[in-house]
Amino acid sequence: MVIFLTALAFNMLLLAVIGISDGGDSGRYYDSAGALLNGELPRGKARSYLGYSIFVMPFVALGLGKVAIALAQIALSAIAAVCLYLIGERFFGARIGVTAALLYALYPDIQYWNLIIYADSVFTSMLVISMWLVLCTHDGSSLARALCAVAFTCTVRPHGVGFALAAGVYGLYLLWLRKEHKTMLIVAVGAVICAPVCWKLLGVMVGHERVLDIYLSGEVIWGYAGNALEPSADIRESRAQFDHPVGAVLGFVAEQPGYFLSLMSRKLFYLYAHVRPYFSDLHNLLSIVYLAPAYIFAIIGLPVSDDGQRPVRVLLISTFLFLSGISALTFVDWDGRFLIPILSVVFLYAAIGLWRTWRWLGWAGN
Repeated sequence: MVIFLTALAFNMLLLAVIGISDGGDSGRYYDSAGALLNGELPRGKARSYLGYSIFVMPFVALGLGKVAIALAQIALSAIAAVCLYLIGERFFGARIGVTAALLYALYPDIQYWNLIIYADSVFTSMLVISMWLVLCTHDGSSLARALCAVAFTCTVRPHGVGFALAAGVYGLYLLWLRKEHKTMLIVAVGAVICAPVCWKLLGVMVGHERVLDIYLSGEVIWGYAGNALEPSADIRESRAQFDHPVGAVLGFVAEQPGYFLSLMSRKLFYLYAHVRPYFSDLHNLLSIVYLAPAYIFAIIGLPVSDDGQRPVRVLLISTFLFLSGISALTFVDWDGRFLIPILSVVFLYAAIGLWRTWRWLGWAGN
């Protein structure tokens, strides 16, 4: 309850200082919610945010505006902070749970998005809530709840596919630990059957986001050319001869591995540092002051000290890697939104590393 109230209080403070606003894409979600109410599916890019349109739909149906939506997002974010505490408390200890939850609930660049009618707030919150439900799975009903949460999270924004893959890796790891080979075989057969459909959907997503064009332009941050990697003439002319968008991207990577790795490393730097050339110096400084120690302590917290923690760590690290990989393979967003879901994992590991360091220094007992 203390974590929940702390998160609410901090959000109310931000609300008083910043206020609630629409973003450039907010109209898309209102229109999509209206389409759903009329029995129609959203069109175009809005389909990639179907889950958020469903979230917004009841508010549109009741004639409630952005204030009600933002308050709901704040409440969901506070619940996510509690879920992060519960993950930490159950698997690593109460002190770690409290520390991780406070790092999450009191970081302005996470909570700020609760005040904007964008999908990022709900996606970030549902990611943490879904992780908790997945980790609590113990029977048929809890499995059903976890699957529903994961499915909804995956539809809130396109990055959800990364969490779906992470949850799949976690599930396969549990089956391997339990030596349920028949179930693993069934899953493998199902994956093979679904592979053509997934390949087609992946091609639609890659083509829609113009991934190959991004590689050819050297773009690092979406919509900003100031720090783009300048490709050579032969790279600009390179375009693998594949009909499928994913095949074209893979062909380009095979032809230009050095350029591709350089581009990826730049994207990961701007993703994790959360600095931008066009942000204020104060914002960039505060990001470094808040996040740099978190990353250092997270690295300290990485080594596994208890075999019982391995499954939860598989889910956490898989989530971190898949969500980071999506940005590295596509682009880093203009305003840092792609980082905030990843920070829930970073802050949990940072809490582990902080208390591990505390014990190493002899300031706390085992």
